[in-house]
Amino acid sequence: MTEPFLTKQALVTYPNSKDTQRRVLKVVEIGDFWAKRTMPSIRLQGKWMLRAGVLPNHYVQITNPSPGVLLIQILDNFTQSGPQLSNPNPFKK
Repeated sequence: MTEPFLTKQALVTYPNSKDTQRRVLKVVEIGDFWAKRTMPSIRLQGKWMLRAGVLPNHYVQITNPSPGVLLIQILDNFTQSGPQLSNPNPFKK
């Protein structure tokens, strides 16, 4: 089975590529452990993201439609002057 590999020029398929449908990632704790100001963090990286259509220097939107569900959507035609974060630094009170 071949899976698509997205590039800026064209949609290319590579045979025997790994499954892009499911990933199991560890949620780690980051922040100031001494002050007990920590929060969960998930790092997304790897070539599988290219196969999923996530390109470098583009924007994605992450929503939480229900507890335990994170939805990542690629934003087309989005500029940096778009919506701002309500709290860009979660460590500040």
